[in-house]
Amino acid sequence: MRAQHGTLEHTADLGLWIEAEDLSGLFAGAAEALGQVMWENPPPGEVVWRSLDLRGVDLVDLLVRYLNELVYLFDAKDLLCLKVDTAIDQHPDGSTVLVGRVGLVEFDPAQSNGATAVKAATYHQAKLVRRGNRWRAEVFLDV
Repeated sequence: MRAQHGTLEHTADLGLWIEAEDLSGLFAGAAEALGQVMWENPPPGEVVWRSLDLRGVDLVDLLVRYLNELVYLFDAKDLLCLKVDTAIDQHPDGSTVLVGRVGLVEFDPAQSNGATAVKAATYHQAKLVRRGNRWRAEVFLDV
C-alpha cells in the first residue's frame, strides 16, 4: 500500500504527517509530501539518481536530516526529488541509518509555480511512532 500524507496546522510553520506500512514507505512518502510543498507540479526532465547515506541518533533525527538533505538539494543544487529507493536500518552503535538513492530532476528556479519556499525541516514537535501495523511521522517545516 502506498504511503499517505497531509498537512498539519501550526501558527508559524507548515506541518506534515506521513503514514505507511513500513519505514521505507514512510520515508518515500515524506519525500513526496515535501516535494509537493516545494513544487506543485514536478518539472519535466530526466531523472538522475544520486546515492544517499545518512545517519541519525534515532528515527526522528534521521527523518529531519533526510528532509533537510532534500531541501539542500533543492535550494543549493536546483534538484527536486521525485523518486526514492532507500532502506532504513539500525546500526550496531545504536544509530539509525538510511542508505539508498534518490531520483532527482533539474529545474529552473525562474519557473517557480507558486509553491511554498521551505527553509528547513525542524525538530520542533517532530515524532515518528509505530501504531499497530503502520508507522506515522509528524514534522514541521520552517517556511
